[in-house]
Amino acid sequence: MAETRLALLSWCEVAALDRGRTVAVLPTAAVEQHGPHLPLDTDAFLCTRIAEAAAAQAEAGGPVLVAPTQAYGSSAHHMAFAGTLTLSAATFLASIREICGSLVSHGFRRLLVVNGHGGNSALAREAVQQLAVDADVVAAAADYWALARDTAAEVRDSPPGGMAHACEFETSLMLHLRPESVRSELILREIPEPLFASQRIDLVSPGPVAVGWRTHELSSSGVLGAPDLATAEKGRRLLTASVDALTRLIEELRSAPLPGGSTPLDVEAPRVR
Repeated sequence: MAETRLALLSWCEVAALDRGRTVAVLPTAAVEQHGPHLPLDTDAFLCTRIAEAAAAQAEAGGPVLVAPTQAYGSSAHHMAFAGTLTLSAATFLASIREICGSLVSHGFRRLLVVNGHGGNSALAREAVQQLAVDADVVAAAADYWALARDTAAEVRDSPPGGMAHACEFETSLMLHLRPESVRSELILREIPEPLFASQRIDLVSPGPVAVGWRTHELSSSGVLGAPDLATAEKGRRLLTASVDALTRLIEELRSAPLPGGSTPLDVEAPRVR
């Protein structure tokens, strides 16, 4: 099996890749509070493990390269909790564009941002949109948990709001992948009441209305959800679903047609009869 982690290759090995066909993956995450029971690296650890596992599965069909995780994200809403590190939204967006821009400069034209932190979601989508405008590339972004929504809906025991942050979803993954990091005796449940009937803070079943919030105004512990319902078996199923779905996305990206290089000035106006 070929090495898929960019940081472990030499420049000569990167140069030898079929870079027009290689899918370049950038995991993005955060270093931030995850309640009393989970460590600050939860998002970065989970996103990295899922991205690297999917790349290893997809590598049989063609080259995949996983860049080092951009571990710092847009986490201003968690800053009331000690240890949280954040970038401004503008800085995070610029960092993704510039990291991916470096890959484009080296000839990579198939880019995938795999996101592991909710505060980055809209920014990651904006970054790939800007990349697609700036260069002849196929660029996509996906939140890894969104790829596992069907499985999450099957395994969850929590009510709406129970899978949001440091919750049944994330705690189950940590119990499966790195149980020694879970302070089980400190697990507690906090599911805040939404402000609006159509608002829901939930990874699996988000509501149609987005409302700005700061975590400490909703939760005294930093938990948003029901981590008391987490199990290692749920984590195993969520991991498998996330990795398998991400593998399929990588394979689709590898075979997607590349842009033809046209510019707005090249596009002809439709002929009106």
